[in-house]
Amino acid sequence: MEQQMNERFDRELDRLWNDRHDAAMETQHAALKELMTHPKEVLDSVSYVKIMYLMGKYYEKQGNSNASRYCAMRIFMVLDCLKHKYRKRPRFLKFQEVEPDEEIIAFLKERLAFLAQTYRFIQTRLWMLLGVICVVEWLIVWQLGVSLWINTLFSVLLFLFGYFLLYRRLKDRFHDRQTKALLPYIEEELKEFDRPILYG
Repeated sequence: MEQQMNERFDRELDRLWNDRHDAAMETQHAALKELMTHPKEVLDSVSYVKIMYLMGKYYEKQGNSNASRYCAMRIFMVLDCLKHKYRKRPRFLKFQEVEPDEEIIAFLKERLAFLAQTYRFIQTRLWMLLGVICVVEWLIVWQLGVSLWINTLFSVLLFLFGYFLLYRRLKDRFHDRQTKALLPYIEEELKEFDRPILYG
């Protein structure tokens, strides 16, 4: 029974994906909501990306840019986890290789252009903070009479360690907060569908 439900889910999603350029928007949206209400037992990353893309394009056509951005950020999460194997992955999503086509790449580029600018801002502020900390550390250790070369080497290592330790965490925290801030703009069906993955 479970296998039949999973096969039915895959067939319907494939049909919606193949008809995405021809299907009537409201008809496709209703079918997507039905799929999200009755997902297959173990959702895979390929199906997840397809659903988020189709929902994102629907929201885009409706003029709901915030909901469309939410979908783009969820796709980005999957691709980022696949690119960086050390990333923590949602427990309730079976990861398979996803090859984003030109449409998905263009969608992400349009909806997530602000991320690159934000990450540069975070990087600049982190450099400034670590620079101040390292200068203060260098002056304190220099007063203790430690060798100039050892002191400088330690400061450089402190800067690099702090950067690689904090930059990823700050990016992830921003991404997580930004995603959750967009939740009020999406429909209840999508919230319930994504809840186990978002909070898992």
